[in-house]
Order: sequence, then structure tokens, then C-alpha cells
Amino acid sequence: MFTAERDHIDKENNVYSHSEGTFLKRVPPLSVDFGDASLTVSHGKELFEAIKTTYENNCYCHLLIVKGTKYGTDKGGVKAVMDADLWQVTSFMGSVESGFEFKLERTKEN
Repeated sequence: MFTAERDHIDKENNVYSHSEGTFLKRVPPLSVDFGDASLTVSHGKELFEAIKTTYENNCYCHLLIVKGTKYGTDKGGVKAVMDADLWQVTSFMGSVESGFEFKLERTKEN
């Protein structure tokens, strides 16, 4: 299961379209040497490995659509819904150190 933030502050690098059934995410280069926090780098590595494994094995996955998670939560808390359809990683490139991007597409509707 992967998450897509509907209200992500970086709309250019986190593009979710329910009507088109797509989610594109670009992750900038991450390294402690670049000044990134070690926890941020660790989370980036976890996401990279999860996406890589899902892509290489051509696995289906679910998408959790969230709102209100960046820099705390809006009044009323985090709102989330799981898309009941199945998704697949249709493109994946890059590395943690150079930045990576991936695209999820809805492939099977329930």
C-alpha cells in the first residue's frame, strides 16, 4: 500500500488524479552529506526499496489517499480513504542519491 497526499505542498512533484487514475511522485536527491536529516534519508530509502520491489515484481497494490498530513493536521485531523481499486507501478527510475520518480496507475477497478 502506498499513499498519495491530495493536498501535498509540492504539487509539481506529487500529482494525483483520481479521474485519470494516476499518481506521479518525484523525490529529490537525499543524502546526509547534502544536509538531509538521517530519518528523512531512511524514509526515502524505504520508499525507494518498496517501489523498486513492487515495480520489478509487477505487483498490484492499493493506494491510500490522504489529506491534512503535511506540517501537522488541519482542524478535524487527518482524513484518509483507501481506493478500492488495484494499482501498479508503471514507471520507475533514479536512485535515492540522485533523486527518483515513479508513476502508479489504476489497473483494475473493483
